[in-house]
Amino acid sequence: MENIETYSIKYSFRPEDNVLTEYEVVINESDLTLVLNLKEKPEWTKLDENKCDVCPHNSSTSPHCPAALSLAQFIKDFSNEKSYKMCNVAVETPERTYFKYTSLQSGIYSIMGLILATSGCKVLGVLKPMARFHLPFATDEETIMRSLSFHLTRSYLNNPKKGTFDISELSTIYDKINKVNKGLLERIRSFSDRDANKNALVVLDAFASMLTFAIDDNFEDLVKRFPFD
Repeated sequence: MENIETYSIKYSFRPEDNVLTEYEVVINESDLTLVLNLKEKPEWTKLDENKCDVCPHNSSTSPHCPAALSLAQFIKDFSNEKSYKMCNVAVETPERTYFKYTSLQSGIYSIMGLILATSGCKVLGVLKPMARFHLPFATDEETIMRSLSFHLTRSYLNNPKKGTFDISELSTIYDKINKVNKGLLERIRSFSDRDANKNALVVLDAFASMLTFAIDDNFEDLVKRFPFD
């Protein structure tokens, strides 16, 4: 990582058995891509194993699925854990630290979202800006608000003179994200003995589906947050 400007976020999991597990997510500031130092690349991460229907990658140039590869070590460590196990989770960013006593799956899906967005997957790459301004344990409403805000900001910055924004494009984006989540879930099911990893990914997939429903409803639930005189 020499001569690379990075941004780091550290997750600490301390369950009731008091065994501390820590992960540092290191992101390359220049392209918002995860910095990986893997010693091995498991068979289940190969691109053509349960390849997503919308995958734009080719095994000749990308033999392993970037999203799966980014989760490899993390998934291995939690493959035998139960999703409802309670733990203290601390999230340290350069700006602030978050704490929450929650289920293991809640902590896992939070860091999973961060890792996947920066994994190098071309479908999930659209989420990189949200990862850079990571909000751990985001609620449904916060996720909807952040997704819409980041999409509108991206649209404006890419087309600063354009007066209209295509919200339907956001629906297409999250439909593809939903398909990637389902593909990853099939990979994880192939070797995870217990449900912590699987349920965490199910939660992430539920967020993607929720965004699609919110778009279809024209974000009606957000209207009350913006009262007009």
